[in-house]
Amino acid sequence: SSFFLPVSNNDQRDTTKILWLRSKFRGLLPQPFAPWPMGTTTEPTYLNDRNQEDMHAYSKIDDCQYAVDLDLDGENTGGLGSWKQWKKVFCVPFMDSS
Repeated sequence: SSFFLPVSNNDQRDTTKILWLRSKFRGLLPQPFAPWPMGTTTEPTYLNDRNQEDMHAYSKIDDCQYAVDLDLDGENTGGLGSWKQWKKVFCVPFMDSS
């Protein structure tokens, strides 16, 4: 959740942001919380009740410094596995309940 991302202690501006890169998923993505103090009471822009994809939610890969991806048994889900410029710095097993 973007609610728990760190902020600067001096000015309360966001220093870390969650950005979304387009993949095979075509549903509604989580949106960042508004700044304090209205963060949990303001409805984010572009929400819908139909789980329809919103193109405003995506960022360019060049805007990212780190990335998180899920790779299930070598299956390329259309995420970071298709972008060769990334270097793996941390990997952990994921329990697939299916």
